[in-house]
Amino acid sequence: MALGRHEGISLKDLTIMVDVNKSLTTRIVKQLIEKGLVENKSGSAKTYSIYLTDKGKDARELIIDATKKVNRDMVVYLSDDEKKVLKGIMEKIRKKVDEDIRSMRDTHGKYN
Repeated sequence: MALGRHEGISLKDLTIMVDVNKSLTTRIVKQLIEKGLVENKSGSAKTYSIYLTDKGKDARELIIDATKKVNRDMVVYLSDDEKKVLKGIMEKIRKKVDEDIRSMRDTHGKYN
C-alpha cells in the first residue's frame, strides 16, 4: 500500500517506511518486479525509483476494495454510538501514524 501513496520511492525510504530490514525489502521488491506489479524507473540495478505498474495499480485497488468490505462487515454489529467511538479511536491512530511518518521524513529524508 505504501507504494501506491509514494510513487518513485527509493528502496532505502521504503525500507524505513515499512520498518523491515533492507534485504527483506529488496527481496520483496524484486518479486513484485518479476510479477509485473512494480517497476524500477531509476535506470540502474543498484538504485531504485519504484512505481506501480498498471497491473500493480489494479491489484492495489482490489486490496483496497477488499479491505473496505472487511471493515464494513466487522462493524455491522456495532451500534451507532459504538461506531462513533471506534471512528474516533481510528482517527487518533491515523493521526499518530501520520505524525510518525512526518518524523521519519524529517529524520531520514523526504519520501518521494
